[in-house]
Amino acid sequence: PWPILAKPAMFGRAILSAFLLPPSPVALRHRVCIGHASHRAIMTSSELAGSPEEARRRASEAAKAADVDFRPCGRLACQEDSFRATLESSRLVACVPWEYRGDPAATGKKKGKKAKKGADGEKSSIPKRGYAVVLDDSVFFPEGGGQPPDTGRIILDDEGVELEVSDAQNVGGVCVLSCPASVREGAAGGDGPSPQLSPPDVALRDALGSGAPSVRQALDWDRRFDYMTQHSAQHLLSAVALGEHGVQTLSFSLQRESPVSYIDFSVEPDTGIEDLRNMMLIIEDSANKKIRQNLPMTPRYMDPEDPDFKEKVRSRLLPEGLTGPIRLVEIGDGVDLNTCCGTHVPSLGHLQTIKILRIEKVKGTVLRTHFSAGKRVGEVLDSTYKRQGQITALLSCTEEEQVQRVERLLVEKREREREIKALNEKLSYYQAQDVLRQCKEDDNIAVVDLGKGFDMNHMILLSKMTIEGMGDHVKGVLILFVTSNEDDPDDEGAFLLTGDVELVDRVGKNISQTLNGRGGGKNGKFQGKGKSIRSGLQEAKQILENCKKIN
Repeated sequence: PWPILAKPAMFGRAILSAFLLPPSPVALRHRVCIGHASHRAIMTSSELAGSPEEARRRASEAAKAADVDFRPCGRLACQEDSFRATLESSRLVACVPWEYRGDPAATGKKKGKKAKKGADGEKSSIPKRGYAVVLDDSVFFPEGGGQPPDTGRIILDDEGVELEVSDAQNVGGVCVLSCPASVREGAAGGDGPSPQLSPPDVALRDALGSGAPSVRQALDWDRRFDYMTQHSAQHLLSAVALGEHGVQTLSFSLQRESPVSYIDFSVEPDTGIEDLRNMMLIIEDSANKKIRQNLPMTPRYMDPEDPDFKEKVRSRLLPEGLTGPIRLVEIGDGVDLNTCCGTHVPSLGHLQTIKILRIEKVKGTVLRTHFSAGKRVGEVLDSTYKRQGQITALLSCTEEEQVQRVERLLVEKREREREIKALNEKLSYYQAQDVLRQCKEDDNIAVVDLGKGFDMNHMILLSKMTIEGMGDHVKGVLILFVTSNEDDPDDEGAFLLTGDVELVDRVGKNISQTLNGRGGGKNGKFQGKGKSIRSGLQEAKQILENCKKIN
């Protein structure tokens, strides 16, 4: 069990030293002792959290129960000054450690769901451990309002020890940072390898053990500025669309893995795509004019009960139960006033430019508009010209000839497909004649290995022609086809059993098991894939013959 803490100096050692011990099968209990500027201990009792989500929830609850002043979400340093990349001398308010070994109970995995991946993106049996941390203020933006969270690091000033910040979340109005522990596999023992802290985490333990050190925060500025730029661009496009064209924004996505974000606008179902494209070009031009004017973009606070709120604020969808002044973001010259918790550029000039790249109707009344802003526009141009150069080289033509060359290739492709289809039908006809002869010679049973180079579609066509060739004499017929692709191992591939409906339905599963495969079917067809399609053929034929005898 974890020790009962009596002194603030024991806080870090008690929390982190447990990470050096093999996990106990019994639920561990501990007392979290939290120091602050006056070094007065704040005591809360909880169990070791079994997941980051649980740890964040408990850290939020501990912060609210603590006798320590801290800034809530909406009033954080990052929300008052979005260009602030560091924060000096913040203090620890709450810290809850967590661990899980990837079992369903710890990770929330449900039956049929894939196991969650760890912070490094890889599945592992080594325990994943970390801390949910609350500071008295935060330069890290907690995910919300459509904007992803900030990442970075926190540094203990007294020791210079760094801890990664991999996530930031708003949990009940409290900004909770997620800091993975740097664990490595130790000596095997008990139920498996025991985790050991890396040298940085051991140093962190010792630093926290000395009391409540001052904490410096430093975020990943490039990530922050990128998302801040796209978020501000979305505000501007949505404001222009509504203010100048009466088009409402339904939703948006800033896209983490792509340089292209999108906004979903509400449009009339009968508006043509060309008219919508022309409208978006006008919106883009108007937005870029405002960027060149370098209009200010500033946060402000207003009470929802204020008469100006109902008249001037664009978005008034507020969380249920919210009271008091709320955060707004205003674009100057009366362009926009909108509720938002996110970070934004201080003036539109920082956006540099906005480019609408593509539009599409995803539903009758939803127009998805893909866009980029700032640095991402350059990234899109770079990737586009690189790809265009590669295509030009492959097609051996100029850039202007690309479309014409691709159109010609598609026409030729369709012609080749028609020719191949005709040849396959002719080949299937002659193959079907061979199968029919085999059935006549072997009591209406045929086992046919087509070799490599065919697929399930060809087997279906062949079985259809064979059955049609029998006319009304299908009763008592059992035909098994097997084939494999060129790159498949010799004994792996696809199979298809066809013939008498009653017999196929009776023996299909047995054939699948014999071929070490899985499959299904009905109405006289049973198909699937197997790992013993050739080594199991002799036994499969015996099953078909026995089925005929029983019948």
